[in-house]
Parts: sequence; C-alpha cells; structure tokens
Amino acid sequence: MNINDAIIFNLPADVERISALEPNTLVYLSGAVYTARDQAHKRIAEALASGSKLPFDLKNAAIYYCGPTPAPKGRVIGSCGPTTSGRMDKYAPMLIENGVTEIVDKTKGRQAITTWRAVATKDGTTLLELHPETGRTHQLRVHCAHHDGLNAPITGDELYGHKAGRLFLHACRLEFTHPATGKRMIFERKAAFQHL
Repeated sequence: MNINDAIIFNLPADVERISALEPNTLVYLSGAVYTARDQAHKRIAEALASGSKLPFDLKNAAIYYCGPTPAPKGRVIGSCGPTTSGRMDKYAPMLIENGVTEIVDKTKGRQAITTWRAVATKDGTTLLELHPETGRTHQLRVHCAHHDGLNAPITGDELYGHKAGRLFLHACRLEFTHPATGKRMIFERKAAFQHL
C-alpha cells in the first residue's frame, strides 16, 4: 500500500466519506484524537465540574476508548486496542456537551452480525459458508480473524491474516432491491475454490 494513496479525514469526520471507505484503505486522521479510559474520563468530569481548565480542548475532538495490550519482550509498552465503554458511558453526554464529536469504542459501534457453517474440512483447511446479516466494513474478515470470532483468518487476508496469492473470499450470491426500479436483483456464481 502506497502512502500517497492514503485518505485524510479532518475531524470532525464526514459520515458519508467514512461510510464509503473500501477494504484495505489507508486512512489518516487529522485533528485531536485522545485516548482515554475510565480514570481519564473521571478526571475530565471533575475538572469541568469544578470549572478548572483542561490541558486540551475538547471542541471537535475524537476520543478513542482504548486499553493497552501486554508489552512484547524488550518493549516498554504494548500497542493499544479498543476497549468496552461501560465504565465511560456516564461521561459521554458531558464530553459531547463540551465539544467532542466522535467517540470510538468496542461496544457502541454499529452491530455486525454474521452467521456461518462449516461446509468441508481437508488438510487443516475449512471451507466456510458465511452469511452477513449486516454490512459493515471488513465484517466477514474481522469475524473470521478476531479471537472473539472464529479465530481463523480467511486464507490470503493480508490485513488480518497472511498473504497467500489471493484472498479466498467470494460472494456466491448477491441479492438487493434496485434503487431506481424497485426490482429484486439476484446474482449467483460459485467460487473457483469451492471444493476441498
């Protein structure tokens, strides 16, 4: 991926541009993005309640609810990843009233639902049939790769797994209502790798 192909989002972000993102798109955020957990939110709330000045401006800011992962050997800190927002929920209205425009968390995002079944297994490889009930970016890839999902990245998924010549993900059936005619459209095609 070439850095010159990156998309820049100036905060506050445009929802239509975010919704139009394609898989494997490199995105840079321009603006204030603060990482915080429950204690930071508590301190912000206390400072605002007492009229104290914050060390940063919340106007048009984004807050990323994140938590650290264990530090790799020889490193001081691990990377950060999204965390649940339950302990921070009570502070969200106060943050929004004071100018925060985006909150990124693990549980308050839009729900993504996928049903699946194993079709065949051979030599440690399993052919899955996946049915996305929602349409979120990278949904099938994340549900397969994530440890809370199937914990098995799709073969060839360079973003969430490993390179393998191609991505072994294929839409066998697409069905939707045509936006102009209202006609139900159905397209079917079997995958070239459908047999194991």
